[in-house]
Amino acid sequence: MEELLSNKLIIEDENGNKTTYEVLLLFKSFSNGKKYVVYTDNKKENNKLNVYVKTYTDDGIIEEIMDDSEWYEIERRIKELFEVYNNER
Repeated sequence: MEELLSNKLIIEDENGNKTTYEVLLLFKSFSNGKKYVVYTDNKKENNKLNVYVKTYTDDGIIEEIMDDSEWYEIERRIKELFEVYNNER
């Protein structure tokens, strides 16, 4: 079970343990109409922040992304959005 709030995502595992993540970005794909949540646990591996992405619906259903072409589009879109953000700072 997952719960998407304005700035955090709470994911419950199969054992009932809840983990809270910080939401970095919400966006909708122009090509497939899906909505995505980009989030982090604020932990670093190899000096890089752990960042995760899942799809979500208006009903609160959050799902894994399985398609390689969808991942390619997501990575491209996230890079574009962060470039815009960094240029505006």
